[in-house]
Amino acid sequence: SGDDATQQSALGASFFPHAAGMVGRLNPGSAAAEAAATAEAASEEAERRRLASEKEELTEEEELLRLLPPFLVASRSDAATLRGIVEHRSSHPPSAADLDAVRTHLLPPFVALADCATGDENLDAEMRVYCAYSLPGVVLLMGREGWTSTCDGDGDVAEGGRQQVSLLRKCFLSLATGVRTASSASALADVSEEDASNMMLKPAPVPLPVKRCLASSFHTMCCILGRDIVSAPGDGPARPGILQVYEHYFLRDPDDTVRLNVMRTLPSLLSLLDAAGRVRFLPTLHSIIVGDAVLGAPRKRSATNPQLLNWRQRDAVSQILPDLVLLYGPIEVRRYLWPILKLLLADKVNAVRDDVEFCIPTVLRSYAPENVAAAGDRSVNTRTFSREACEEVVTYLKQSLLQNNGGSVSSRTNGSYARRQMYCRTCAALAIALRLGKSDDADRSIKTSPTDEVTSEGGRSRHPYESYTPSEYRHMHNLLEDMFLPDALNMREDRVSNVRLTLVDALKVMPQDILEKENVKTILTTLEDEARTWDAGFGFEEYGMEESVASSVSTRGRSASNKGSTKAKAKAKERKPLTPTRRSKFDRSAGPKRHQDAAQDGDKKEKESRQDGASNQDGNDDDDGNSLSSI
Repeated sequence: SGDDATQQSALGASFFPHAAGMVGRLNPGSAAAEAAATAEAASEEAERRRLASEKEELTEEEELLRLLPPFLVASRSDAATLRGIVEHRSSHPPSAADLDAVRTHLLPPFVALADCATGDENLDAEMRVYCAYSLPGVVLLMGREGWTSTCDGDGDVAEGGRQQVSLLRKCFLSLATGVRTASSASALADVSEEDASNMMLKPAPVPLPVKRCLASSFHTMCCILGRDIVSAPGDGPARPGILQVYEHYFLRDPDDTVRLNVMRTLPSLLSLLDAAGRVRFLPTLHSIIVGDAVLGAPRKRSATNPQLLNWRQRDAVSQILPDLVLLYGPIEVRRYLWPILKLLLADKVNAVRDDVEFCIPTVLRSYAPENVAAAGDRSVNTRTFSREACEEVVTYLKQSLLQNNGGSVSSRTNGSYARRQMYCRTCAALAIALRLGKSDDADRSIKTSPTDEVTSEGGRSRHPYESYTPSEYRHMHNLLEDMFLPDALNMREDRVSNVRLTLVDALKVMPQDILEKENVKTILTTLEDEARTWDAGFGFEEYGMEESVASSVSTRGRSASNKGSTKAKAKAKERKPLTPTRRSKFDRSAGPKRHQDAAQDGDKKEKESRQDGASNQDGNDDDDGNSLSSI
């Protein structure tokens, strides 16, 4: 049916985003028309669902889920869909006769495409792209047995005692590494055995479209193959294991797009490994991420450095970091992942900093005493480690966002207004995590990635904050109430109206027991009354101030265009009225696009400043952060 075709097309675009454009090169007209029709249908369906969801009465959990950024939910939804496909293949396998026919008549010519040598480099590259695009589907059809069995069926050991390699594995290695397979050895019949061996071990250049296509679908193929095959070691330099291929030919690839595609699905791949395998891979992963190719690039101040403006790679790391934290214990998190988080919190691009805020609740949760004790390291004192690790996070956030070295926070003059807004949004992220994770079930542990094969029964997690135990909840609640909230409440008299507006949004999502405290209730009521008083007909209801939790909690701290800039600077020391100015990115009722704000009073200039990921400088107190001119 049409719905099935749309769903299959969307699924293919999700798992193989680069291959769709490559296949369309043979018939660009029809491919473009089909892609446009599919995109239009998907857009209409998304709009229909959005309108329907707005009419329905949402539960508290559904309202909170709408406040989460889309990447926290989308990655788990895609992984759950992929796992459902694999489980369907396992429960409904093809007939043995069909598999035998494919293995005998269709598989050899398909594998030959990986070593296609017609003399025309463009044609050879095109055939390899088609082979790479179809490889995950062929692996799904043949199953795990097709990856391990040889084409001869019972001829598992070749001459010389060496184990034969299946055709599918030969195809994958040839596409990913450029090492020639045995099928191309017939062309070397007239060459001496030693020279032929050296020529086969010498990798041929891999076309960039092939690498990008494989990078987009690498996690898909690993999920199909399963833990045993993915974690298996290789058989020498000519036959590396899947993890070795992943590290040397994808994570360390010089092409930014290849690295970006594999990083986006890194948690799904790591969740297929056991705990020991993940820990062994973590130092390598840490060195690659903090190296010059990814997070270390901004340290190079050369204007000719192409990595300097590649903020999307860093943003991809910030989006996968919450799931990475859940895959490791508190000791590994503090040693390897917390330094990565600090680099991302100090990034010069707002989008990167905004996304990484949601990793802070997962890091602090991992530092809960019961999780430290569960790590099993007897050399670590549970209470001391938990206290010191949490204090390290809180101290860093206050020093970097509030420029606070231990004294009281002077919210009217302390730091830039954008950083004070970020502190308020961090408090909001902690509150949302607390409310989503509240549970009376003390036996459920931290949820790992949804593709983890050993996840306990009870369904897949929808977000990283599910199922707090009572001890974890008390730990997080005490951190929020005692260490984060007091400094946030001091911003009630901040002279920048956007900071006070962000504080209002953060207080609205607090747990009920915090909202019922007298000082919190008084501050929230006062700021809301101020907003109503100064709302000069700018659509107060439109911006959600009357709408409980669905209002924004992450208004970015970038000022809009201010025609009277000279006059505004003259009044910079005055406390500006709290005027709601625009819908922020956490108001999910406007749709799934993360950077889509309401077109109000100066948003045009803000969008231009964000175009192509240009680095946005933090606001300072000379630029008061108000999106509307002073009243």
